[in-house]
Amino acid sequence: MDMKNYYIIPLNLGTLAGLLSYGLYMGLYAMGKSPLTDWRYVGIWIPAVFIFLTIRRVKDISELQQISFGRAFYSGMLTVLVMASLKAILVNLTISIFGEGIIDQYFLELERVKQQLIENNEPLLPFMNDLEGLRKQFDSRMVSILEFNMQVFGGLVLSLITAAFMYSKKKASNIASNK
Repeated sequence: MDMKNYYIIPLNLGTLAGLLSYGLYMGLYAMGKSPLTDWRYVGIWIPAVFIFLTIRRVKDISELQQISFGRAFYSGMLTVLVMASLKAILVNLTISIFGEGIIDQYFLELERVKQQLIENNEPLLPFMNDLEGLRKQFDSRMVSILEFNMQVFGGLVLSLITAAFMYSKKKASNIASNK
């Protein structure tokens, strides 16, 4: 078995996942939905599907079509890192080139939520007391870091769960035949 296939599969599928995730991000923005608010969870299926596909393909090319938990987890995380990096770079470039409309849309949504909380006499989240000051700190780099971190931490959990379900325990007969 050629070892480069263990890297090519996560790189290819991670790139596809990153492009698809970025496409959804921009599609939400184009529809007038802020991709930085609750709408971001519409795309939770993207990393889940691509982590599963990566681990399954790596398992299929492995000897005896078995995969250890470590290799499954590693393959899933490599897919996530490629996806998150690509999406963060594309989001950063988009905001840097075309302006901060995505960020402005996010803060308009936060202002709307703040007004609803005030009208309903509900407590405000601490960061909502100074949205103007917070807006001054937000730029394309901060949004990119936020997107990268959310993708990686979410992907970490998904990779652990998927690897746990897909790894193969070696049977005693397989171990004896490999000696």
